[in-house]
Amino acid sequence: MRTEAGRLRARLTEYYAGEGKGDALVIEVPKGGYTPVFRQPEAAPETIQAHRSTRSRLGLRVALAGFAVALGVIGWWLVRQTNTPIAIAVLPFENVSHDPANDYFADGLTDELIRNLSINRRAVTAFPDLFLRF
Repeated sequence: MRTEAGRLRARLTEYYAGEGKGDALVIEVPKGGYTPVFRQPEAAPETIQAHRSTRSRLGLRVALAGFAVALGVIGWWLVRQTNTPIAIAVLPFENVSHDPANDYFADGLTDELIRNLSINRRAVTAFPDLFLRF
């Protein structure tokens, strides 16, 4: 069996050196084993380098296009968010203790809440006097 494997190796080497030079598949039987190994033949270094540079350029173009799309989406989202106001209705606090001294405190708490919410330029605040009529 060993001698036959050696002959097969020699014939395969001879075949791929001559008429099998352009084959798309190379069959080898490595020494120390009897299981064949199938592989693609190695290309010339110029072909490999040209393939790598074309591949890297394509990858770079895809990455730049993805980055541009991501920037566009983020920009659109930011513009959309800054132009959209947040509607907040502030109802006046009611004095449930019926002590007239606490009316001023409830009004002050409502005014302070409206002032703190209006610091954010996107917040739309309501005036508590409008709700007192109803």
